[in-house]
Amino acid sequence: GERDLRFALEKKNGRRYPQRRELLSAKDLGGKQQGFLATDEAFRFVQAMEKEHRVVPVVGDFAGDRAMPGVAAKIREQGLTVSAFYVSNVEQYLFENNVWAKWAKNIAALPTDEKSLFVRAYLDQGKKHPREKKGHRTATILQKMADFNARQAKKAYTSWWEVATDQNVD
Repeated sequence: GERDLRFALEKKNGRRYPQRRELLSAKDLGGKQQGFLATDEAFRFVQAMEKEHRVVPVVGDFAGDRAMPGVAAKIREQGLTVSAFYVSNVEQYLFENNVWAKWAKNIAALPTDEKSLFVRAYLDQGKKHPREKKGHRTATILQKMADFNARQAKKAYTSWWEVATDQNVD
């Protein structure tokens, strides 16, 4: 049923991906549930953010000429700044498709401040990330967007590994 949903790749890779219910009830390394459904307070916080249009899902090409520039314009029009941008691991594909420069240009156009953060997912595909916890195959990586923009302007990133390991925030 719906509770048994899980991610699957067309090409089998031997990995077991968690079911939806496992993700929703997962605990952190300290044994505490931290997800938005863990407490009524956490759920209400996310619910309020969505009602206030502060959580904005966007479907589009990150390196394209419409979605990201449109988001940047809308945020600027409302006098806001990006506080967090969850990009998962999409950036690795932007290198593979040779559209990195367009992605970086779109990021530079976003209204940000010194607190604005990227939230990235590094998926261990044979190379462990320095922040990967023992027994895990993924790492969550934070980077200040200002650091990203400054580095990109000075010397453009040339690989996903460079991005994933550069100037991480604790």
